Amino acid sequence: MPPDLQAKLPELLPKVNAWVQTLIARIEREGTPISEELQALARRLGVRQAEAIRLLEVEHLPTPEDPELCRICFASGMLGANMTGLTLGYHIVVVRGCAHPKFLAHDFRHVYQFEEAGSLGNFLSIYASQVLACGHNDAPLEWDARQQEKLAT
Repeated sequence: MPPDLQAKLPELLPKVNAWVQTLIARIEREGTPISEELQALARRLGVRQAEAIRLLEVEHLPTPEDPELCRICFASGMLGANMTGLTLGYHIVVVRGCAHPKFLAHDFRHVYQFEEAGSLGNFLSIYASQVLACGHNDAPLEWDARQQEKLAT
């Protein structure tokens, strides 16, 4: 990713945070807790507070309303046409039909990573830095989620 985006990251994070808080509020309103079976899967993937996870199924993943942020998210690979889920702390939004263990294992690993980071802000900063530096597929947190997903399913 171009270095200018890395340099712009501190300026972008407040916009990302505002968008994320809007999504979290929607997931709180419209989402549901995950089943005990899915909680058990999340715990196998390292999640300590699996009972806190809420899930919302949607037709299409939401995108930021801010045009610059939306463009950067797609250009950097943080969002993409082939993505089926988005994890925001204990809040997960998935494309309808993708809320099954194979796909959710990946998202549950991101929940674990969020817990390890200590806060959603810390996680988003680490995640965005990695994606901007390495690309989505090669970002260490994504690589870890893919590896754990394979082991869990």
